[in-house]
Amino acid sequence: MIDDEVVLKVGSKSFRGWSDYSIDSDMLQAADNFTMKLGGAGRAEMALLELDAEVEVYMGETRVLSGFLEDRTPVSSRDGGNVITIGGRDRAGRLLDEACELISFNNLGLLDLVQLVAGPWFSSIVTSNATNRRLLGGRGARMGKITKEPAIATGPNPDRKVQPGESRWQVIEHWASEAEVLVWAAADGRTLVIGLPNYAQAPSFRFFHPAESSPRAAEANLQDFQLHESVGDRFSKMVAVGLGTDFKRDGGDGSRYISVRGEATDGPGEHGIGKTFRQRKVGMVVDSDLKTQKQALRRAIREMAERDGAGISLEIQVAGHSQLIAGSRTPTLYAVDAMAHVESEHWGISGDWLITKRTFRRSRGAGRTTTMTLVPKGTTLRI
Repeated sequence: MIDDEVVLKVGSKSFRGWSDYSIDSDMLQAADNFTMKLGGAGRAEMALLELDAEVEVYMGETRVLSGFLEDRTPVSSRDGGNVITIGGRDRAGRLLDEACELISFNNLGLLDLVQLVAGPWFSSIVTSNATNRRLLGGRGARMGKITKEPAIATGPNPDRKVQPGESRWQVIEHWASEAEVLVWAAADGRTLVIGLPNYAQAPSFRFFHPAESSPRAAEANLQDFQLHESVGDRFSKMVAVGLGTDFKRDGGDGSRYISVRGEATDGPGEHGIGKTFRQRKVGMVVDSDLKTQKQALRRAIREMAERDGAGISLEIQVAGHSQLIAGSRTPTLYAVDAMAHVESEHWGISGDWLITKRTFRRSRGAGRTTTMTLVPKGTTLRI
């Protein structure tokens, strides 16, 4: 079985016996965080756990994060003894913090562009999360069958110069948003993934929340279940408006652009009611870069889909950090960009969901637990 002991490696030194920890992995955030607490610590641990040290975090033999130690807090107290708490982020944290050089990209393709910006911290840029997902599951683990990985458009981008004060991540985020893709760091500490959620995979994990007095109560494996649904930032109809490239004369008052317009609706009724919405709610986005009707329509559809994607999410907590999948002897560690089948008898919910965030935790009171955030299969995500 996979050993779920957390090991922190600093150079050739390994630290075990952490009394508390929290280790994040999130597809929708630039950097993943970790915090860890070690009891019985002293001068030797203080000397080895140096600020800005390069670290690797393992779950047993499986590396789940590579980054830098950014915070260190040694404490001595009568009741708690001598404890040192450390924290940090993966290597993507440097992309958030560092200002990007004032360079022009000269119509580079997406891969070359990201490599140029992220190069000081990441030596490899890939458009598939297949290897990272498999490694995160653990040695000998088994995951759901994958039909294919999502295709990513990597063609040349319009010329753009870095603005003074922009961070490396802000530059990458701009082009990722334009290309409608996500960017996240792999666990190996040297690879940056440009990708999309993979919905072409069978569920790797299964979670069951029984109803009261259910005959299937023995199948229960959820400690907490929370579904969040909101229309607060969603619209029944979204309109995108831009300035077209063609213009006309209007009686000697000069030239004015003819606006272009695109619309997307949620439901079949007037103003998009009849599906999610019972009452009309019309939103508008104005973008001077929209030059054609096709661009305006695409922007309206994208704006609608991204807002819909943020409107439904599920948060669950389970015991432990892995699940034994049928047909395998080795448990699989919970990982992002993996599918899970979730069924709640109590709330009448059943379907396949994508894990977008996973946090391994240990505390004295709760023991080892994993908290996950999931979205429905097919959801459009944005960073």
